[in-house]
Amino acid sequence: MLYSKRGVGKTFLSLAIGYAIAAGIPLMRWKCVKSVPVLYVDGEMPASLMQERITKLVGGTGVKLPDPSYFRLVTPDIQEEGIPDISTPEGQRLIESVLGDAKLVILDNLSTLAPSVQENESDAWAPVQCWVLQLRKRGISVLLVHHAGKSGKQRGTSRREDILDTVILLKHAEGYSASDGAAFEVHIEKARGFFGEEAKAFLVTLDTLCNENLSWSEGELK
Repeated sequence: MLYSKRGVGKTFLSLAIGYAIAAGIPLMRWKCVKSVPVLYVDGEMPASLMQERITKLVGGTGVKLPDPSYFRLVTPDIQEEGIPDISTPEGQRLIESVLGDAKLVILDNLSTLAPSVQENESDAWAPVQCWVLQLRKRGISVLLVHHAGKSGKQRGTSRREDILDTVILLKHAEGYSASDGAAFEVHIEKARGFFGEEAKAFLVTLDTLCNENLSWSEGELK
């Protein structure tokens, strides 16, 4: 899971993670062993805006995909009837119908893709959890994108974290101003299978290049 308050940069980072895995390239301090197909399901933004963002991120990497089908994007405005709730069989069937050979599914975000799930009721999460576990059993990883509440913690039941290998929190640094642009801290809150330096928090900035493409830079937290 990757989560943050609104406007921090979770969709930009989720898109960048998806493209890095599809292209088989590193992203900041994270390494990618090989390229695999990725399906990105967005429940909130118009397709045109998502395409604009991914185009600028791709331009910043300078790396093309091994095949155009390795990164596929699904948004509600290009579906005849939108995207059904993924906590229902209908919603899960839609995702399965476009899954193809994807090895990573990014679901951005839970509030819009599973609107009927009562966030504070752990039993309501069960249908999504069972589906995610089935995908994992088939060798398909899932990145859940979620909102943080007013407290700064993820909204709703903590039961979501039970099956997760990794939980990443993005937050603005103390004293952050909107004029700073997309700059945030990356905190690993749950790390199953890695520790030490690999789980250390760090600072990230999304820089706009002279050709308007976007590029990531990182630094140490003070």
